[in-house]
Amino acid sequence: MQENNIYFWSPIMHWEKSEGRIIINEYNAPTVAVEVFPEFYFCTQNGIEIDELIDRFSNIDEKEIQELIMFLIEKKVLIKSILNPKDLFESQTKLFQKYDENLMFDKEKLDVYTNVQLNRMFKGCKKTKIELIKPDDTVLSMFERRSQRVFDETTKISQDVFSNLFGVLQQIKNKKEVKYAYGSAGGLYPIDIFIYIKKNRVDGVRRGLYYYHPVSHSIYLVDDMALITKDVHFYNNKNIFESSAFSIFMIYNSESSMAKYGGNAYSYALIEAGIITATLTSVAEHQGIGLCSIGDLHFDKVKKYFKLQRNQVLLHVIEGGLKLEQ
Repeated sequence: MQENNIYFWSPIMHWEKSEGRIIINEYNAPTVAVEVFPEFYFCTQNGIEIDELIDRFSNIDEKEIQELIMFLIEKKVLIKSILNPKDLFESQTKLFQKYDENLMFDKEKLDVYTNVQLNRMFKGCKKTKIELIKPDDTVLSMFERRSQRVFDETTKISQDVFSNLFGVLQQIKNKKEVKYAYGSAGGLYPIDIFIYIKKNRVDGVRRGLYYYHPVSHSIYLVDDMALITKDVHFYNNKNIFESSAFSIFMIYNSESSMAKYGGNAYSYALIEAGIITATLTSVAEHQGIGLCSIGDLHFDKVKKYFKLQRNQVLLHVIEGGLKLEQ
């Protein structure tokens, strides 16, 4: 059995009794579940250790209870760490009912949908309208930004360019004051930056997985045997990854902010990931680096390389590399 840790019933898992079985989301629970539900469910709402949970049902065969518990842990029904964003937000889909399930697979429908969204107007506005002054060239130059999906694969990124890009994430101490180039709730900066660098793509850096340490503005090797391939990506992103020179992984360390903000810390971290992305994008434009945000990937395939603690979760991934000369 698992070591004695406190497990909780996952808030995204729902159960029902149907035709003499306990159904949890799409899973059929072991038959013993019928004998112990709903009491088992109630016991896990506020967290409980495994041994205590077994003791609660001492009238039931211990092996059967253990098998039920292991099943629920395997299916992530019983959890002891925070949920990843995909699991957390996927449950919201059913609450939003005005969508066509085939939208993503029908280009014509998707184009119409996109056009409508890009031209939307807030319905609560009054007729009063004040036109703003046209932005100056400094602002307009930011519109040169484009997501880069193909990179220069023959030229190495120089140490200067690579250092400048990540320099915007460094911590600077000035007269006992700690400063960053971007904001973070409570000044806690709970997002850890990992960088997977490919072979012969960054001058002076060997292939491997690295951790960016903002205090010393250095990268520390995490795993020189880490091998991340296109197989970790979905079909539309495989070519982007194959062309890129490095991958940036933003990992939320909840130990660094939830003690202060509770569950709200998660949403603040997501906001911060967006701020970091925007900050990196601005600097990348001046360094000849192209970036492309990746919506989703099979992180579980490579998670072992990161050596994460149980309350660290992936928030966002960016592929990067030298821009091709126009």
